[in-house]
Amino acid sequence: MGLLPMSFTRLRGTRALAALLALLAAPLALAQVEAPRPVEELEQEPRRPPPRKPVAAPAPAPAPTQRTPARAETPEAKPAQSLPQATRPLPPLVVPTAGDPELLSAFRRWQKAERDGATRVADAARAELLSLRGELGISDLEAMSMAMLRAAGERRRREDVRGSVELAAGAAALSPGVPYVYLGLARAQLADEPLGWGRATTSLRAAAQALWNDPRYARAALGDVGSALLFAWVATAVAFMAVLFLRHAPVLFHDVHHLFPRAVARWQSSALVVLALLLPLVFHLGLAVELLVVLAALTLYLSTSERVAALLLVAGLGVIPLAAGKLASATAFAGTPAEDAYLLERGGLEAAAGAARVRSRATDGHASFGELYALGRYEARRGHMAEASVAFNGAAALRPQDARLLTEEGNLAFVAGNLDRAGELYARANEADPSLADAYWNAAKLHRWRSRGMGDDAVGPELDRAQTALATAVRLDERLGQRTDPPDEKPDVNRLLLSPPLPRGELATLADVAGRAARVRSQAAAALLGGLDASTGAVVPLGVALALLGFGLLRGGRGVSHACDKCGRPVCRRCDPELSVGSPFCPQCVNVFARRGVVPPLLKINKEMEVRRHRTRSSRVAYALGLLVSGLGHVFSGAALRGVAYAFLFLFAAASVVTREGVLRAPYGPAPEVLRLFPLALLVAAVCFFSLRGLSRKA
Repeated sequence: MGLLPMSFTRLRGTRALAALLALLAAPLALAQVEAPRPVEELEQEPRRPPPRKPVAAPAPAPAPTQRTPARAETPEAKPAQSLPQATRPLPPLVVPTAGDPELLSAFRRWQKAERDGATRVADAARAELLSLRGELGISDLEAMSMAMLRAAGERRRREDVRGSVELAAGAAALSPGVPYVYLGLARAQLADEPLGWGRATTSLRAAAQALWNDPRYARAALGDVGSALLFAWVATAVAFMAVLFLRHAPVLFHDVHHLFPRAVARWQSSALVVLALLLPLVFHLGLAVELLVVLAALTLYLSTSERVAALLLVAGLGVIPLAAGKLASATAFAGTPAEDAYLLERGGLEAAAGAARVRSRATDGHASFGELYALGRYEARRGHMAEASVAFNGAAALRPQDARLLTEEGNLAFVAGNLDRAGELYARANEADPSLADAYWNAAKLHRWRSRGMGDDAVGPELDRAQTALATAVRLDERLGQRTDPPDEKPDVNRLLLSPPLPRGELATLADVAGRAARVRSQAAAALLGGLDASTGAVVPLGVALALLGFGLLRGGRGVSHACDKCGRPVCRRCDPELSVGSPFCPQCVNVFARRGVVPPLLKINKEMEVRRHRTRSSRVAYALGLLVSGLGHVFSGAALRGVAYAFLFLFAAASVVTREGVLRAPYGPAPEVLRLFPLALLVAAVCFFSLRGLSRKA
């Protein structure tokens, strides 16, 4: 009986000790589960049971079983054993939840405030648009920026030039990759400070750079310039050969008339020559064949410079169909898969329609790697991680070792909390393309993020790895040194991680639609080469022109007439066999000017007047041709190469003026006419000035 009270006493002491240990251990267990992160409390706490229920007090007992799987050595966990594991839970990255409705809502608020004159509300709405743009990873909100430029123009009409500059600057901040916003900003800056060309020049330089980087505008500009160059070449060839025929037709008609009976009038034989030369056009043999026939008829009458210029121009006509096909391939963009991919890359309001078209092609199995990659980037930046994973899986089936794709897959793993998998994917991306700075940057952010959950003994090495990756990224791309991270309280994924864009080479591949270039080549070959194929036609005009050039050089003008240097009459030995070979003067000029006392003074005076009339008439014709098309006067006067250069530049400017609306329409129409016509006006003025000055000196 004495032992019983003692056992009860020991039992009560044991229970008290157990209760005391439980009370001391309960706060420790809660501290191991709870993470003092505001983002996790907002995102995770509503999904978990309340941690302070009475049943949670005996937490130390199940704690070893919760940590046991982390220490278990499995085949999947072995590669990650070298990296320290986080001892504290990490908050998740903030994935965007906004979308097009929020963008349109903020834009409508700005529109209403702008109409009502509520400046503060309008500024707040514009700031919200900028914030949404960064949160959603959108490069340009083009339609909204163009609306702001129109509103800036309205402010200028109300004489609010400072407000116009501010609004245009906001449009440029909203769409930094659109060239027209910088043009609008330069216009507003000049309206504010007419003599402040420094700011305006900076804006114009930014506009030129944006135009070069945006394929929609750059390809349209290339199409305008390229088509004007091709037209100028064809027009120069036609005009040059026409002026050569006008210059040498009298002697050609004279020599051909010797082949007909004396009963045939000169005008009849001349008409037959013209009809024979026009036969290629009658039978639709092509413009190049027509010019080759004219060159064959005139080749014995041409000078060396005229033959060389004719060779270059006529042989170049054979290359025009191939050049037109290349130009069509290089400028195609609108309506192609490249346009959809580019809209997805920009991520603006227009991307939704492009995403629908790419999904449709992906369902049919016709989507390429570039389209699927762009679709995955768009979905990931919008926070649709499941849809992004589907698109990236489709792209991985086509190109599994692409460094950009591996980087994007690493971003998805990072967002999902699988940090080991993300590190592995970033490492594979670095091996696939060591020059890709995005993978190094994201790996640096991964190591830094992992270090936040580690103990003091493991933080140092992890931060060293982050610093090494960061230094490599900045070395590859110096612009990353100016990039700022989001605050730790709100780690937005689109502001923290980099998403590698689709290379321009991929867009060019997507824009190369099969058959487009072939159709353009065939159409140009039918107009210039008749029935010849474009490949064959590129060689035939060159070969024929070279043969004619060689024949003319070997023959040297022997056996044909030439124009008299004084009066312009044909110098023909058939008509006067007594003329010496190579005489520059006709028989009349020889008797009047070379032989004394052969003709009476009155006839000599009449001949001198005829020579003056000929020179005046030639000078006037040359000047008229120079006024019509700069350079043709030089061709008529014998300066063939200089005249061809002037004519080509003049016709290029003329073609550019005629097509100033654009052969290929850019978004929101062509550039302002002042910017398009001012350089062309300077070019035309310079060409006309030097051309007419040369003609005046020659006269």
